Amino acid sequence: MNIVFIQLPLLDHGYNYIAGNIPNAPATLQGFCLSNYRTNIKAIQLPQTIQNFGSDPMIVDTILQYHPTHVAFTCYLLNVERSRSIAQKIKALTPQVTILFGGPEIQLQAHILQHYHPEIDIFIIGEGEFFFEHYVHNTHTQYLHTINGNAVFIQPAHHFTPLKKMVEPYTQGYLQPMYDGSLSVEVIRGCPFTCNYCLYSKNTSRVRAFPAQTLSAIVHKAKKENIQEIYLLAPTFNQSKHFAHYCNALIQAENTIPLHTEIRADRITQESIDLLKKAGFKSLEVGLQTMNQPCLDHVGRKTNAQKELEGIVRLKDAGFKLQVGIIPGLPTDTPESFMNTIDTLLDYGLGNEIELYPLMVLPGTALYDEALQHSAIFMQHPPYYFIEGFNFSQTDLHAITQ
Repeated sequence: MNIVFIQLPLLDHGYNYIAGNIPNAPATLQGFCLSNYRTNIKAIQLPQTIQNFGSDPMIVDTILQYHPTHVAFTCYLLNVERSRSIAQKIKALTPQVTILFGGPEIQLQAHILQHYHPEIDIFIIGEGEFFFEHYVHNTHTQYLHTINGNAVFIQPAHHFTPLKKMVEPYTQGYLQPMYDGSLSVEVIRGCPFTCNYCLYSKNTSRVRAFPAQTLSAIVHKAKKENIQEIYLLAPTFNQSKHFAHYCNALIQAENTIPLHTEIRADRITQESIDLLKKAGFKSLEVGLQTMNQPCLDHVGRKTNAQKELEGIVRLKDAGFKLQVGIIPGLPTDTPESFMNTIDTLLDYGLGNEIELYPLMVLPGTALYDEALQHSAIFMQHPPYYFIEGFNFSQTDLHAITQ
């Protein structure tokens, strides 16, 4: 079995999306396959220069030069249509090649699964490691379903690949830094929270964390390679039971590289602030979403809005560079209460930290079902932007974003 892993960026004339095409999934899966099944699988990633800057014909030509038996695409909101177009070209030239489509965009209600796509042999819903673990042993057929003519592999709930089989791709040589010298590494997979607009916790509901010594190894290698910044991929870094161990490991590794991650601010203490600073964190993302507490309760975001705000202020006062995310259009929120959220952030001196995110009604989320129930209007294809509904008109959303 000869697999080429590929994750495409969304191209524009200025290549503005290249920096966001972080190939963690292809690197992780290549590492998993070669570490666990080297005698059965030959696996490569399409070179980053080709997949990020190459034209579609160049990408197809380069893939076929590897004589693959399988081509595995990681699909996100903004690359799935281009991935499908390239898959069609590959299949037309080499019909015997097996095309695999996985990634967060592959969900039962996703646009791509509403139609038959003969060029794609298997769609994968769930974690790639779980699929390949069964595919190598030919036990994957028990998880195959037919949806609109498509073969769809569905990972059952509460079935997971053991952490001991998973691979940290950077320290093992499968993940390369980005062009700007930054590095993004997954240290925690899974989220303990179940916000109804988010797909992440549904796909990876069990939290699994690499040991602290893995983080130390990442830092030691990164210092040798002159990495400029490390983004620790962890949905709620400071909520992990490993938080103190991770910070202490970074301190003991004498980390000097600026760190960035996502946290929850409602439980921030002086002790946690001190740990974050000593560990080398310079910037943090906090998803406030709204100051409307009933709305937060409704969407399943288990936090106290006022405590979250107070924690954000403490983090800013401590010198961290912050990105405070807010989302207009959530059900039970209103234009008036959302503008109050903005005014409150301004009153607390957080105007420069505000990041306004458009609401996306992602297939597979509870929000998607609620939007259908309440006849909300949203794009039926990626990126599934919310247009109107709940308590928000198009005019309201336009006014908020101006």
